[in-house]
Amino acid sequence: MNRPTGPIVSEGEQIARETERWERETRQPSLAGKTERREEFVTQALKWPIKPLYTPADLEEAGFDYSADLGFPGEYPFTRSTRPNGHRTLVPFGQVVRTSRLLHRSTQRLYTPRSATSSCLR
Repeated sequence: MNRPTGPIVSEGEQIARETERWERETRQPSLAGKTERREEFVTQALKWPIKPLYTPADLEEAGFDYSADLGFPGEYPFTRSTRPNGHRTLVPFGQVVRTSRLLHRSTQRLYTPRSATSSCLR
């Protein structure tokens, strides 16, 4: 049986420690001697600041409710798709080939140059 050897910490504390570690060991060394493209990144419309990393703690802080705010595919608020199986749709093999041929023929007609006389005769 696996037993924790150190003190038991909450998930929030563990995420906060890992975020600090990531900032110190991963992000800062990658920026050493370089500057960010911008001093501060913000959203386009409302100019809200954008953090370099988001964690579950940010969701809790915002009052995120999985069922109400994200939901499941095929159910309100439709953030994951209007279809229960996501965006995947299975098409029988014959229809795929038929559709491919139809698209190929239609694009071929669009991009095949015609002479001026042939278009006047139609």
